[in-house]
Amino acid sequence: MIKTEKFAICLTTMVLASAIGSGLAWAEDVPSYELEEKVVIGDSVAEPELESKQAYYRTGGDVTIIDRQEIEDRHYANIKEAVKRIPGVQVSGPGYHAHEYGYNSFSEQISINGDSSVIILVDGKRIDNSVSSYVGNKSKTSLEMITNIANVEKIEVIKGASASIYGADATGGVINIITRKGTQQPETTLDLATGSWARHNYALTHSGASQDGSLKYFFSFNREQSGDTKYKDAELGRVVRFLNTRYKDNGASARIDKEFDDNHALSFSYSHTDSKAHYPITAPEYSTLYRLFNDELYQDYVNGLGSSSVGYRNWFLYDALLGSYTRSQTNNYSVKYTFQNDSGMESFVRLYENRNRYHVNDYSGLFGRPQADMTPENIAAAKSDKYSALTAENARGLDIQLAKKIDKHHFITGWSYQESEYEKIDKKRSTYTSRERQSLYGWLQDKIEMTDQWTLTPSIRYNHYNSIDRRGSNGADNSHPGESQVTFGLNTNYRFGPSINAYFSWNQVYRPLTNYDSDNQTSFEKLQAEKGKNWAVGLNKQFSAKTSADINYSLLDMSNAIARYSVWDEAQEDWATRSINATQKKKALNLGIKHQFDACWGISASYAYVWEDFHAKNWRNNPDDTNVDAMINAFRPTQKYQVDIMYRKDKWSGTLFGEIYSGLNTRYYTNDRFFVLGLGANYQLNPNAKLYLVIDNITNTSYETKISSTYKYGAFPQPSRSFMAGVQYKL
Repeated sequence: MIKTEKFAICLTTMVLASAIGSGLAWAEDVPSYELEEKVVIGDSVAEPELESKQAYYRTGGDVTIIDRQEIEDRHYANIKEAVKRIPGVQVSGPGYHAHEYGYNSFSEQISINGDSSVIILVDGKRIDNSVSSYVGNKSKTSLEMITNIANVEKIEVIKGASASIYGADATGGVINIITRKGTQQPETTLDLATGSWARHNYALTHSGASQDGSLKYFFSFNREQSGDTKYKDAELGRVVRFLNTRYKDNGASARIDKEFDDNHALSFSYSHTDSKAHYPITAPEYSTLYRLFNDELYQDYVNGLGSSSVGYRNWFLYDALLGSYTRSQTNNYSVKYTFQNDSGMESFVRLYENRNRYHVNDYSGLFGRPQADMTPENIAAAKSDKYSALTAENARGLDIQLAKKIDKHHFITGWSYQESEYEKIDKKRSTYTSRERQSLYGWLQDKIEMTDQWTLTPSIRYNHYNSIDRRGSNGADNSHPGESQVTFGLNTNYRFGPSINAYFSWNQVYRPLTNYDSDNQTSFEKLQAEKGKNWAVGLNKQFSAKTSADINYSLLDMSNAIARYSVWDEAQEDWATRSINATQKKKALNLGIKHQFDACWGISASYAYVWEDFHAKNWRNNPDDTNVDAMINAFRPTQKYQVDIMYRKDKWSGTLFGEIYSGLNTRYYTNDRFFVLGLGANYQLNPNAKLYLVIDNITNTSYETKISSTYKYGAFPQPSRSFMAGVQYKL
């Protein structure tokens, strides 16, 4: 009864607000409202915020924008390379391009301020799937499968839960990828690059408009490919080949915008990605490789030592030798009709569909076999008897938004409905799994201009998830119940004159149980939805026309969080990783400063700190300390320093960028700190042609950004020194 009343109250509130917004659409116009300025935009220093149709969602907070100019100056190959340059953003990867669906250890993970609950958007539209079992991160998508970087106009990163419209689950923050529109004058650009390890990147874009400018179009096509990469082995002290890390990515996108008048517009967008990427699972442990070839590792396997065996990960060498690979494909469509534009705030209806495919081919047939079995016949049999699984994820939805400015109030309200599907066909085991779920979100936000310097933004959000409809080889199962929750948020922003700005945010957190959680819970502990509160406070200061600084502190306090935990399984008489209930407290601090020395030279420096406490509610620490309580901060660098030195004069421009990862636990990392240096340089050959050079890991550092408690340190090494040289030409 209580849940029903809450739903009725929220529904009534939303409908009334929607009716008010719609009914006042023809009210007398009032002076337009100016959005807050933000300190950082790409490489610039303390410039006003770039105008964006997404900007009115932001309600004060730590926001960084990577614009098209920075993307082209630094020649980011993909979205991942761009966002990992932002202070507080950490991209942890296994050191190779592929990801094995459903396995967190071998997948890429993105976090903001140490929190992997990051919402990924394209033009303000969520691209996740509520029944996904993709556990590389809680955003349930891969940055490499969204769209190609040639299709990106800018990337907005909002740290923390200061944009409640995007979701009560965005505790880490939001990454909003804004795609490119057509230009008034026709323009075609060709970008060709080549470099280390037989890497070749190609991109072609074309944009234009009708004669009156009301119809604009943009198209892009790209290909990225590479042979096997290399890395510097920490124990050998030399660069070695990273076997079976080659890949080939193709992408295409299209966007067509038709503006009928100042208030009415229609937009269609399409994005396609196709990737075939080989993967080795882990890098070999060369110091113990002899144990594989003299059958010591085989004897341990027979005796049941499993992953505790010295050099255990060397078994995966056979996966690399036989050529394990993944095939991934996305096809995302969106149609949006805007019927009102009030002071930059849009009222619209949007239909969309996101279709993802993951195909894993794992050649693991030689795992756990003695050297005597490594005959040509057995190798051929292992290649034919591969593990093959096809996973499909579909999400289709409807978004409705109404927005209206009334005096000092800026109302935004809307509803979002999504149908999500997940299917997996395990060809080797001849099993089939299906999951379906419907979700509904409703929100109301009022950005109030209290004074010329002070804005206050209260918000309310209704979240509803239907039960997960489970089907498969073992029949139907609807045991996972539906969930509903109302959450509130309050954000405020105060400008102390033209040079200093302060902000504060408080938001309630709600994350429903996922398909993955319910499939991996213990049989004797009922999982609860994740709930908590998120605070953030910060300050932006403009000291002079040349110098600016910002500071941000956030605290996440979860009364219930879901943790992956190693517990004793009585049935198997062994440790097993399960999802359990826990409490969580996370503190994050970000400091940044920018200074322009003169017309040519500038510098940007930042510091990021994260510390987290997980406490299982119903479990003690394991005897070997292998649990979330003991290891959560050992799995990542607690501190990260970044320095960028920028230069621009006449036809030359470039950036020297350095990163220091510190506070690393040497139980899992090869060192307690890493220093990585890179360089990007450009030469404008003529108005239509630009030459460029990008060098990564100049110092040839051996380092890791991801670890696994199962394997010895150094299992996921990052690439060694490499370069890419290219030319960008406007036809």
